[in-house]
Order: sequence, then structure tokens, then C-alpha cells
Amino acid sequence: MAVPTGAELHTDDDLILALDIGTRKVAGLVVRATASSELELVSAEIAEHETRAVLDGQIHDIPSVSALIRRVVDGLEERCQVKLERAAVAAAGRALVTHPGTASIKISPLNKITEQDVRTLELESVVSAQRDLLRAAASAPTLSDRYFCVGYSVVRYELDGNPIGNLIGQRGEVIAVDTIATFLPRVVVDSLCSAVEQAGLEVSSITLEPIAASVVAIPPTMRQLNLALVDIGAGTSDVAITSGGEISAYGMVPIAGDEITDELCQQYLLDFTEAERVKRLIGPGGSIEYTDVLGTTCVVDAQEILEAVDKQIDQLAQAIADKILELNGSEPQAVICIGGGSLTPGLPAKLAARLGLSTGRVAVRGHEIVRDVSGINGVLEGPIAITPLGIAATARSRSSSAFFTVKVNGHTARLMHLGTPTVADAVIASGIGVRQLHGRPGPGMTIEVNGKVHVVKGTPGRPAQFLVNGEGASLDTAVHENDEIQVIPPVDGEQPSVTVRDLVDYKEVSFVFRGRRHTIVPTITRDGQSISLDTRLRDRDRVVAEFDRSVARVLKNLTGDDEHYRYISYTLNGRACTALVSQVEYTANGAQVSGEYRINDGDVVDYEIREIPLTVSDVFAKGREEIRHEVKVTLNGREISLYNGDTDAEVIVNGEPSSMEHRISDGDEITVKVPEPPTFILATLLEHLDLDNTVNRLRASGRGSVRLIVNGEPADFSTVIENGDVVDISVD
Repeated sequence: MAVPTGAELHTDDDLILALDIGTRKVAGLVVRATASSELELVSAEIAEHETRAVLDGQIHDIPSVSALIRRVVDGLEERCQVKLERAAVAAAGRALVTHPGTASIKISPLNKITEQDVRTLELESVVSAQRDLLRAAASAPTLSDRYFCVGYSVVRYELDGNPIGNLIGQRGEVIAVDTIATFLPRVVVDSLCSAVEQAGLEVSSITLEPIAASVVAIPPTMRQLNLALVDIGAGTSDVAITSGGEISAYGMVPIAGDEITDELCQQYLLDFTEAERVKRLIGPGGSIEYTDVLGTTCVVDAQEILEAVDKQIDQLAQAIADKILELNGSEPQAVICIGGGSLTPGLPAKLAARLGLSTGRVAVRGHEIVRDVSGINGVLEGPIAITPLGIAATARSRSSSAFFTVKVNGHTARLMHLGTPTVADAVIASGIGVRQLHGRPGPGMTIEVNGKVHVVKGTPGRPAQFLVNGEGASLDTAVHENDEIQVIPPVDGEQPSVTVRDLVDYKEVSFVFRGRRHTIVPTITRDGQSISLDTRLRDRDRVVAEFDRSVARVLKNLTGDDEHYRYISYTLNGRACTALVSQVEYTANGAQVSGEYRINDGDVVDYEIREIPLTVSDVFAKGREEIRHEVKVTLNGREISLYNGDTDAEVIVNGEPSSMEHRISDGDEITVKVPEPPTFILATLLEHLDLDNTVNRLRASGRGSVRLIVNGEPADFSTVIENGDVVDISVD
């Protein structure tokens, strides 16, 4: 291709300078857009690092890398006869870091779990992974200043400590999630920009190397297929997965071409540069001549050298296959290999075998797969051309850039183009605490009612709300360059408002009493003080609620009449006494009932107080027995009673003479004086004998002798008879 002169170029703005700063080399391209919207490759320059200034995609020696960039750019400027001031670059995908994250959030069991609840939980898990990565750092302005979140995948959900497949629509108190998040360290981007700036250039755009490679190797028309793009470089290997029309995942394998080079150094005593040269000669085959560190020149067959590194090639193939399966979940439809390491003999076949694909489904592709770019032939060829061409392509289309900016609550945040960035990604990038998105439930209350503790939960909090350019949005709403996002803080829940009525289980009962309808309500006290059903309760209140439907208690509470059962106190002969002098009789629906009758809804109830008159005679029953002195004896085997008849007792009430018919009042002092009882003698018993029969027996016997025996002992007619005596009167 003819090298254009400066006169054939329009201005510097018409040109795009793309720099691929890799572990082994720096590749620079100058392209320009054509009238047909294609890219035309104007010139290319490649130079290798003289030292290992870049390891595994991370720039370790910025001055050395800057000098090499400057040398590449000087060559391009000389060839193109134009001053190049701005460069498009790509951060190494091999610098991606994965880290587990976990999070749990308390929620209200009153509400079903929503999609936003789950999304908030997942974001909290991503932030926890970021915090873990930063734990060793002494200081960090914000999380987003140290790591860019590239993506994450859910490993496990939990609901109240139990595994569950899907949280949405469930109810519980604690939801939890475990995730695996992928991050790009900010230091990778910073060191890349520093190296470019020290070379006297301004960074015009920045992307990720896997994104850049995907742009040209797997255009949008191919992304409906489930493909794996593997960029095998010197330090590590980048992996990108496509499915469903987009780039769905990125990853990296921490081994690549350098492992093979290091093995050659060990096997053949070569310095790194000589071993790298020998490695590149394996592919064509034949004999390879090399000089070891001792200065000895040797010639070895390429096949022998290949066998010496076969183990390392196996390990590389296995590591790449494992990463593809991890990111994709299964084997893809096909694998596209790019990068200088993909030229390693036997690697594609080994990779196909470990993925279970036919060898035709794993292919090494070069510049020939690149569309819409002309002028490649003879300038930049093979698989090493893909990434630098992709960087140039992404620089032309800002929509393909790795990063873009949005504003979150007025502050600028940088996002990555990965799939479709959302409000959630912007929230993480802005450094807003994810827990600030979820309103906390209000404080609960514990209330004791009749000894039973009730736990009343607070009201659920309202989650944060989101606006994108003034329009309502959610965490899943897609965002674009320069969008303005507003996060309206959540509102915490409140302590519940609880009344006695909410906790006391009772059914309203109405009844009729003397023509008026009444309703039975519980008798309620709090700390001994009476309260109503509508009283608002406080945390830790102790409430006693009595729902007594007995007719006696209900009517007493209704009327306030304490005289339903009236008692009086008095003294009788110095002894304190109590007596009932009135009682109540209850009726329900016209029938007499006891005081324990439980009123039913619709009953008609009433009561009547009945007086019970009480006289001295009523309470002096024993006194009357004492007055009517009686002795019981057994006479000739027959029980008889002896008494002296009624004798009036003297009754004194409150110091005044009275009678046995005196009606006792409360507080009366009553004295009853009983006369001394008479004495009974044996002669008294004669009237209880059959005298006629006794006389006839005396006449018949001719002797006339009477025998008197009391309790087995001889007695005479003057012997005193006492209660319980056994008397025997016989004629001899």
C-alpha cells in the first residue's frame, strides 16, 4: 500500500490513532473514516518491550512503556507526515478481578418481596465484594474510584435462612444472597492513561480489550449465537461470551504464552528474548537454531521443542476451557481464538477436545474476519491484528466505548458499556450506599394482654425512588451517555398504632335492660388504671381485659348498685355475727336465672332485690333450746324426753329491754338472758309408766317391792336424772 503524504490528509481530526499496549508489544494504528462509513487503515507500527515492563496486563514501568509508545507514535507520524495528539486505548481484560459478595436485608413480612427488593439485595452484595477488595487499602475516596464493576452472577438466594430458588413473591423477614462479582481495578486504567499522557498524548477514548476485540471479531449480526472469543496474549488470556444479541460475560485466565516461553527458558537455558524467538519458530516446523545463555549454539527439531512444552499447552487449553464453561454455564456453539498465543501449535485442537466440540468449531482467526476496514493486507496481518483494529473501531463509535458518564444526584459517575447499563449500575458507580435504597421497617412493639405477649411489627419502609431525566424509573431502567439520574431517599417505616380493640378478641353482645339497649364491652385496665377499647397502647404495656358476660357482673357494672346482696353485722351475747338481709333475683327473657347466667346477644334481662327480715328469734335458735330445757333418757328400754315447758327469756337490745320478735339492724348489740334450767329426779319418770298395770302386778305378787336401777346402779326416787341415763324400774 502506498504511504500517503501529509498533503493527502485533511487534518489531524480526520485520523484515529489506536494503541494496543500489551504485555509483549505496543501496536499503533492510524485509521480514517471513508465516505462509505468504513475504516481505512492508513499505517501501522509494532514494537516490542525490551524489558518486562508490563506483566499480566498491568503496567509496572510507566516511563519504559511511555518511551515505547512515543517510539511507535514517532514512526507513525513520520510515515504519515502528521502530528498525532490524541489516542484511543484499551485496558487489559486480563486485569479483571472476581470476588464473592454476600448481603442480607431485613424486610417486612407483611409485604410480598418485589423485584426491586431483590435487585437492591444483589447490589448490596456487589458493594460488599467491593469493600472486601478494598479492605487492605489504607484509604479510598469512594468505592467507585477504586474498582469498576463489570458484572455479577447470583450463586444462591436465602429466605429466613433457608435456600430458595426465587425470592420474588415470597414473604419473610430476612432475605440474603451470595454472588460472584467481576471488577476492573481503577489502577489499571490510571496506569494506562499515565503512560499515554507521559508519551505526550491525550486519551481520546478508552475501552476494554475484550470489548474491542469483540467489536470486530464478533459483530452484532453474529451475537445471537452463543460464541466464545478467546484473546490469548503473552501474560493471560481474555474470554468474552456472546448470547442473546449482546456480550453477556467477560473473564480471564491467568496463564498464556509466557508460560510456554518460561518453560523453554528452563528446558534449553535460554534468556527470555531468545526463548520467545524460538517459540515463534515452532509453528512452521523444521530445524530451529538457538544460542543458550552459555553461548552454545544448538540445532533442535521443532517437534522435539513442541513435545517439551506439551504439558504447558495442555494446562493452557484446560484453563481456557474451564473459564469458558464457568462464564457460559455450558459449552458454546463455537470458539474464536485471536492473539499471538493462539498460534501455538495444537492449542485449538486441545481446547476443542476439552469443550467437547469438534475441531472445526474452534478456529484461529485473523484480520480476514474484520469487516468494514480496508487497507489491512500487507500492513497488519494475522490474529494479532484483531485487538488494535477493534480499538480503532470503538474509537470511531462512542457507543462501543468501554466507559461513559452519567450524573447521579448531580455528581458525575463513570459506567462501563457491558450489555445494557442500568440505574443500578449508576448507583454502584456513584458510591451511594445500597442500604440507603431500602427503607427500614418501623420499630415493633411488645404488649402483654392477660399474660400473653403480642408482638406488633412496625409499618414497612418505602424504598428509594428513581428518576431518569425527570421520568420515573426503576433499578433496571437502562441509562445512556449524559443521563441525569435522581435518587429519592427511602422513607423508614413507623412504629405501629395499636389500640386495645386490635388485640382483645371479643364479639359485641347487646341486650335490653328496662327498656334500653346496652352493649357489653370488656373491662380493661393498664397498670391498674381503667382504659377504653380505643386507647392507644405503648411499647411494653401490660393490659388486663376481662370480658365477663354474667348477668350479675354486667348489671352491677351498669347500675353501680352494690346493695344487691346486703349484709349486716351485730353481736349476740358478746359474739360478733354477720347475716344476709337482702338478695337479688335475676331474670332473662322472663325466666329466673342465677347470677352466673351468661347474657346472649338480644337477651332481655332484669333483676329485683328481695329483703330478708331477721329477728332475734331467727338468730337465737340455740337460746330457745336452752330455754326449753330437755333431757332424753332410756326408761325400761324405751327412749323418753323430759322437759319443763317454755320459759320466757329476757331480751336486751342496745341496752334496752326487747323481745324475741325484734328486727335486727346493722350494729345491734343483743343480749338474751336464759333462766336456770330445772332439775329432773327419778320420780319424774313415774308418769311415763303404766301405773295400773304396775299396781296389779304388786297385788298379784303379794310382796309390793319396787326395784330402781340407774345406769346399772341401785337408786331411789330422789336420784337426779341426767341426759342419756338408762333407767330400769321393775316390781319384784
